[in-house]
Amino acid sequence: MAIFLFLAQNEPQLDCPPEGLYSGAHETDCDKYYLCTNGTLTLEECPNGLAYAVQGAVYNFCAFLKNVNCEGKQVRKFIFVI
Repeated sequence: MAIFLFLAQNEPQLDCPPEGLYSGAHETDCDKYYLCTNGTLTLEECPNGLAYAVQGAVYNFCAFLKNVNCEGKQVRKFIFVI
């Protein structure tokens, strides 16, 4: 299990084990998340119209925005291209 601790500067401190795949929600943005892959921590962003979710994901760890509770977090406006 990955554990997030937030420091005073809002920089996450993640216990990122050397083996395995873990994810955790971003502290302020609904469409961003932290990914720990075999000891390497990265900040990821969901594609247009998707938000971070552990369950119901349709792409990586991202699900349709309508299926995710983003209460209290920023939601990026997505763009439709015709």
